[in-house]
Amino acid sequence: MNCPVPCLIDERDNVVEITNARQRHTLVIEAIDQLPPRRREVVQLAVLQGLRPTEIAATLGMAENTVRVQMARGVKTCADYMRERGERE
Repeated sequence: MNCPVPCLIDERDNVVEITNARQRHTLVIEAIDQLPPRRREVVQLAVLQGLRPTEIAATLGMAENTVRVQMARGVKTCADYMRERGERE
């Protein structure tokens, strides 16, 4: 790539990384979408909004322990979903 000014990023080097990240993001969303509704809501609040279990419990009117159990089950289900589709990390 010939730039008239010094280039900080050569986009060609990052195409594979960008494509992989986009595919992984899509796969994560698909995995979350297939969860049962309440579990999906817990995982979305934790993963997408960054809420802690205490905040999720207060938001959803659930016991904090229930939130933790639903979160663990949701993460395991999502990890299994992704592994079945070839994701290794």
